[in-house]
Amino acid sequence: MVAPSCAPPDRAWRDGQCDRGLVDRAREPQRPAQREPDRPNPVRTRSGGLVRLQRLAGNRAVANAVVQRLAGAHRTLRSGSTGTDVEELQAKLNQLNTTAEPLKVDSIFGPLTRQAVVQFQSTHDLDPDGVVGKLTWAALDAGGETPPPPPPPPVLQIGSTGAAVAQAQQKLNAAGSGLALLDINGVYDTLMAGVVFEFQLINGLTPTGSLDAASLAALDAQVPGGGVGADGIENAVNNPNGANALGTQDAGTSLHPVVGPGQVTSGPAVLEAEQKLNIWNATRDTPDPAVAEDSSWGGADTALLTAFQTAHSLPTGPLNAASWTALDAAAPNARSGFEARSWKEIVGGHQYGMTSRYQWALASTGAGDVMNVTAVVNFTGNPPSPAWAGFVTAAWNKFAAEEATTKEKVNIDFALAQGSGGNANTVKVSTGTGRANGGNWFLGDTKAASTVPHEYGHLLGLSDEYQLHAGDYRTVTGHEPTVGDADGPAGVTAAQMAQNIQTKMVTLDPAQVAAVSTGLGLKSGAYAQQVLEAYSALPAVTLPALPTIPASGSTPAIPGRPAMQTTGRLVEDLDVGLRDDATGNRYNVIQALTYSSGSLMGDPGRVTDHDHGGAQPRHVQEFCDHIAAIRGGSWQVVNR
Repeated sequence: MVAPSCAPPDRAWRDGQCDRGLVDRAREPQRPAQREPDRPNPVRTRSGGLVRLQRLAGNRAVANAVVQRLAGAHRTLRSGSTGTDVEELQAKLNQLNTTAEPLKVDSIFGPLTRQAVVQFQSTHDLDPDGVVGKLTWAALDAGGETPPPPPPPPVLQIGSTGAAVAQAQQKLNAAGSGLALLDINGVYDTLMAGVVFEFQLINGLTPTGSLDAASLAALDAQVPGGGVGADGIENAVNNPNGANALGTQDAGTSLHPVVGPGQVTSGPAVLEAEQKLNIWNATRDTPDPAVAEDSSWGGADTALLTAFQTAHSLPTGPLNAASWTALDAAAPNARSGFEARSWKEIVGGHQYGMTSRYQWALASTGAGDVMNVTAVVNFTGNPPSPAWAGFVTAAWNKFAAEEATTKEKVNIDFALAQGSGGNANTVKVSTGTGRANGGNWFLGDTKAASTVPHEYGHLLGLSDEYQLHAGDYRTVTGHEPTVGDADGPAGVTAAQMAQNIQTKMVTLDPAQVAAVSTGLGLKSGAYAQQVLEAYSALPAVTLPALPTIPASGSTPAIPGRPAMQTTGRLVEDLDVGLRDDATGNRYNVIQALTYSSGSLMGDPGRVTDHDHGGAQPRHVQEFCDHIAAIRGGSWQVVNR
């Protein structure tokens, strides 16, 4: 759901302006903009260029130029830049702009330097924007010769492997041909060929099952994103189905508590019921008197509920799940609501479950409407830290809903409140420096500014976004799984690594498992998916029993498990079959075999992607949808 940070390749590109790669735009429309090579050019001594540079700018500029080229690409320069690389730029411009008045080599990128850059770009088929990016530097380094465009991409076909194949798999999934979802494993097999064949048919291309230059160009045009940006971070490929960051409600449960005599009789769920009954009542030919919207259930509420149930052929009595379903359909535009979301998730092969309780209300203020979202917490044990509520607002209060036509904005504000009762979540407050989790927050948590807002997200029913299998990652984040590491450790096939992992698992020693996987450089990505596939094909083996570890002081006992057969599901076998050690070896291996988002609900301390940390629009989409249902129109989540 996060929009790509730059225009697709067929749009105009400016040198140094796009985080997918620093590129120059060609001036001639028939000549496409050139992308940068994967590796920097070697140090050039063509035509004595460095000798002349030394003569003009001195040894310091020459040394700086050599160091920069050996270390990697030049720094992008623009008006206001300073430094020895500006000296190099000025010296080269003096050398190559022979018709212009020489610049003073003073390490300051001022107006005259910019004018000389524009002149050079204008005469060398580069976008004359005055910014010295990779292509402008390349032309300068080449003595004024514009480098040729890169060769066309190779044809990808059955048997091809590597990152290019994995990127094509991402885009084919996002294109949504409907034939199959591909694993992002970097292996071009017959299934992928079939998906390519269908993509080609749908898009009027010659159906060969192989990805030639024309098919790759059509795929890139249809699905933006992908590849690695200039910041070294992989760009997300968005899945057209979008994200569903909320935990999936447990089958047979309701988002609503039962309301009425003998059940819930006060609080936000009652207010929601009163509002919805009044909305429905107002549509009747002969409405009854409206009930007071006071969050307290009384006789008038019961009478109006009975009328509603009778009108909808429902059994009379408390407002139960069946009556709530009918009431939600009859009045979807109530201005407040309460949810008790019971849900489960699988993280790192382990299933967790919880019930999240939160309330929301679209309130009118003198400055307009605001969507208020509150999670009430009953803190037990020790008093909570007074800083926790501030951590929540700092992390979450950065979004608004915006109407597409009028551009009206409604802020979405989040709060952590202390309270008790049926609308509250229970959290134990402990001393010590532990990391906050779903049911226990620690007063000495040194990372509370990030862990508490993360756990607050769970109180709003949001799923974790780390250590997920591919399908879960796609569903929760709305992104295709990342390409990551497509090659794996040198000289180790995925089949060999899978076998070695299984062999070491029998020892029950996570350090030995890590030594043959993460110890060799196993990282999340396409190669890791090959390891998972290879492991699933191995014959089952028996993992010895784990003994119970007795309780010690305040540390509870750790239950054992009997001997078990491996299941072919490596992440689950690691989770159940082994215990973690003091250095987290088992956890780290699972991390490498799964996918993680760097967002607030992911694991920003361990992984980065183009979520760039923090709360994301997908995390607040539910409340934008509520605003759309109440106000009408087309609303989207935007930054404030």
